[in-house]
Amino acid sequence: MIDLNEMKEESLDIAIRRGQEVDGISCLKHCAGEVAEAIDAYKDFEQVHGKFSGPSSEAYNLRMELADIIMCVLTLCAREHLDIEEALRHCIKKNKARIPEKNKRADYVDWKLHKQSLEIKQLEEKMDMLTERFKLPTGAPTRVVK
Repeated sequence: MIDLNEMKEESLDIAIRRGQEVDGISCLKHCAGEVAEAIDAYKDFEQVHGKFSGPSSEAYNLRMELADIIMCVLTLCAREHLDIEEALRHCIKKNKARIPEKNKRADYVDWKLHKQSLEIKQLEEKMDMLTERFKLPTGAPTRVVK
């Protein structure tokens, strides 16, 4: 398990050694810039792969931009001596309390089935794209049988 409070000290050290401004406002401005870069990376990711995807350069770029956002947050937390893990636990608890009663059932969302259905949809979309690209007739066999 990652210790975010330990990582925040390393993040601050790196930012200082790179010559970055580490006061609160500068950290937040840097974070805003990273969010803008993550938005661009997500647009590229979604354009190429849809909402869910396997390994790709677009997925890598998106992960890196999200990590940059986290590094900015950790730097600010170290600078201001904030316990980010405690804040996250509190935030999760607060947001769980905001779930409407009708959605609190344990079976409300079966994430495993939800993910599987999204993966199936993604495969169907890729098959449609390949069918169009290679001009396969509709209903053509989709796999080779040996």
